[in-house]
Amino acid sequence: MKFLLFNIFLLLIITISSFSGINSSSDECCPNYDTALYHLQIAEKAKNASIDTTLENALLAIKYINFCPHNNTYAVNLRQKAYLLTAKAYYTIAISTGTNIKDREEYLNNAEKYFTNFHNICQQLNDTSDIATAYNELALVKTAKKEYKIARDLYKKSYKISENSQDYAGMARVRNNSGQLNMICGDTIKAAVEFQHAIQCARLVNCMDAQAEGFYNLAFLSNKQNNPQLAESYLDSAMMLCKGNEILTCKGYLLYSQIYESQENYKSAHYYMVLYTEKRDEVLGRENIKQINALEGLLNLNEKNQTIIDLSEINDKQSNLLMIMEILIGFLLITIIGIIVLLKKLSNRNQTINEQSIKDQHQKEMLEEYTENMNSSLTYASRLQRLIIRGSVDVHRILNDFFVLYQPKDVVSGDFYYVRDFENRRVVAVADCTGHGVPAAFLSVLNITFLNEIFSYIDEQIEPEMVLELLRIKVRETLNQKGDTPSSMDGMDIGIVISNRDTRTITYAGAYIDLLILKAETFEVQTVKANRTPIGWFHREMPFSQSTLQCSDDDILYMFSDGYTDQINKSTEKFTKFRMRKTIQDFGKYSLEVQKEKYAENFQNWKSGVDQVDDVLLFAVRVKSLFDAKKI
Repeated sequence: MKFLLFNIFLLLIITISSFSGINSSSDECCPNYDTALYHLQIAEKAKNASIDTTLENALLAIKYINFCPHNNTYAVNLRQKAYLLTAKAYYTIAISTGTNIKDREEYLNNAEKYFTNFHNICQQLNDTSDIATAYNELALVKTAKKEYKIARDLYKKSYKISENSQDYAGMARVRNNSGQLNMICGDTIKAAVEFQHAIQCARLVNCMDAQAEGFYNLAFLSNKQNNPQLAESYLDSAMMLCKGNEILTCKGYLLYSQIYESQENYKSAHYYMVLYTEKRDEVLGRENIKQINALEGLLNLNEKNQTIIDLSEINDKQSNLLMIMEILIGFLLITIIGIIVLLKKLSNRNQTINEQSIKDQHQKEMLEEYTENMNSSLTYASRLQRLIIRGSVDVHRILNDFFVLYQPKDVVSGDFYYVRDFENRRVVAVADCTGHGVPAAFLSVLNITFLNEIFSYIDEQIEPEMVLELLRIKVRETLNQKGDTPSSMDGMDIGIVISNRDTRTITYAGAYIDLLILKAETFEVQTVKANRTPIGWFHREMPFSQSTLQCSDDDILYMFSDGYTDQINKSTEKFTKFRMRKTIQDFGKYSLEVQKEKYAENFQNWKSGVDQVDDVLLFAVRVKSLFDAKKI
């Protein structure tokens, strides 16, 4: 009997608990919740198959969710997901190539409306990750509506939130999108920087898709700049990382086809176009024509918007370069006019013997005057160049223990050094432009201007390898290098060292100019090799690499142009890099001030009456000087 009563009591408790659970669920959920959830699940499943089905069911989900109380937790979460799906569907349709202008504007307005609703719910839930997503998606819509300033501000907000929460995948996503915005506006330098930053952020969390997207964007940019070899190299990296990302794989096949077509390799171009068509049909299917058009529309978006570049921004960035060019061009014009006037006067002289004598004497005087003026002009140009390349006053203000041996072959030089100081970083560079004399001096002024431009408006945390990549882009664009003209061979060798006071490390990257380190304890010379590719057009271009080093304070860094090592003596022997390493060991025991005198004397003794073959530049600095506080 007791056992029976116990079972009845237990059954009663379970029954009461069951009714209690049902009432609780009823409190939490509205009658339309299940219907809304059903349509939302259909929309979620259809987003990769049919964009129309996604949009239709997402809107139905919102309709039924709106019958629920607005403070209902389940309804708020469903409404958040439905708004995001609806906004993305409207945006995808808007950017499709088959959408007319009037409908496109309406779809974009709807996308902006639902992304804004999504953002408001995210703020209500204090969901920082989704708030960053909302800013990023709204920026995409603003870009499509050509409201570029607002888009930039939204990307900055999204990036700031992701950075504060250390969401490196989100940071990479924003960097990729912001880079595409800069590419649309014609700012290829900033675009390349954003894509490089996106790759670096994605690497920190091993986010393959974001890395692949960054490399794909760099490949697309390089192909637009008529650099198919570099584009192919970047695209190879993207395709290795995007396995499983079928949309990016599809875009990669199409870009391969375009790259090979520009190289007139029509067989390979056709092969990849076939792969693209097959993959497109496989991924998107027959019902998803709008997504196919959206994919192809995105690939051509940069080209369509190229005509709306903000000319005022470009003029601001180029003003310094134009001012320097005007000074040098004016100098050349004055020289050319002087020569023309001289020749005209000589041709109009009387041909008689007496007058010829007078003419000869007059010509001699004019030539002497011209030579004097020419030497004076070159001397002035040399002084201008020394000021431009941050002469000894600025360098002594920044560095404590260093020396520069600077000996042009002619009055002006194609070699230059570059020193710049930031809050916790210090930059030292040595460069050798193609040739020597006035032509090389022109190139040196251009490249100094490019360096100033890069370090002035780009994040000062930029790494040396990225500086070299940006220099290569600027030189190719400015000189219009395509490999089919003599100007394609113009360029520059350069080595760049950037020190970091916080980590007490130095980072180096070079194009043909190696970094030599004299170790203070052993007097051994360590060589850090540069990439064997110049700044400018090259038939086998590859991405640059960099090395981060930990040196002792008393170690000495050396960078030099090939003018010293290529100098011949009376026996036509070159000095060579082997002798330079030995000389560095021999002179390393002296102070840097004495070393400068030793190197200058050694160079004169080696050539001993033989003409100097090229410009000479040797820069040495003690590591401690790269971390010391800035001198007043």
